[in-house]
Amino acid sequence: MNRFTQEKEVLSEHLDEFNHVNNIRYLEWVQEISKKHWNILTGNKKYEFQIWIVRSHNIVYKKQAKLGNELLLETYVKECKNYTSERIVNVLQKKNLEVIAQCKTTWCYVNKISYNLERIPKEVKELLTFKDIKY
Repeated sequence: MNRFTQEKEVLSEHLDEFNHVNNIRYLEWVQEISKKHWNILTGNKKYEFQIWIVRSHNIVYKKQAKLGNELLLETYVKECKNYTSERIVNVLQKKNLEVIAQCKTTWCYVNKISYNLERIPKEVKELLTFKDIKY
């Protein structure tokens, strides 16, 4: 399984009126780390990759993240089947690795010109199951 992690500090602009991280911010972080992970995996490859489009997000909130918290975002692709993959993003307290939130996203692999679904090629599956990356 190919894991990718990055650190994040909760800043005032991440907060909502209840002084904890806004739900929309979590989705932004999911999109951001997913894109970074993909770009790192494909950055030096000559293969003609297509694009990923979200089919669904399912976020479970377990704890609140507040101003000044140091977080660790971790992502990996749990499964690839035919035209879709399931990517997990965990938001963890950096100090004790407690899960604050977990998002399961189903991504569709689509042609970047026609936007039609494409079967996930072997080359892409191999990239997603390589080794851990720290950022």
